[in-house]
Amino acid sequence: MTTSLRHKNVLWVIDSTPDTPILYAVDSASCDIRARIEMASVPGRDLEAIAAGRDSKGNPVLWVGDLGDNKENYDFVRLYQVPEPKNLVDQTVPVVTVNAAPTPLTKVTTTQNITFSATD
Repeated sequence: MTTSLRHKNVLWVIDSTPDTPILYAVDSASCDIRARIEMASVPGRDLEAIAAGRDSKGNPVLWVGDLGDNKENYDFVRLYQVPEPKNLVDQTVPVVTVNAAPTPLTKVTTTQNITFSATD
């Protein structure tokens, strides 16, 4: 889940069901779905991560990681750049595949605690 950079009180969430490359714009107060965004030409194996950011021109985008591979069946993972829609209506949007990295990226052998803090 990530906060929209374009729309006030909107959270973006992903459907991590295989073969369902859909992003949901959810109202942060009511939890109502405000829009369903289908990612064009994305197989959506197992979408697992989403973050808000900006592209090289400063436009709001959503970064979506196709990282899921619990059974270690896949030879690569993908990172998609999705333009954050200007209008919250059900639609299909174009997607740019930014990276297709070979796996395993890292085998975790130890754990590390990281403490985050934020200020207003």
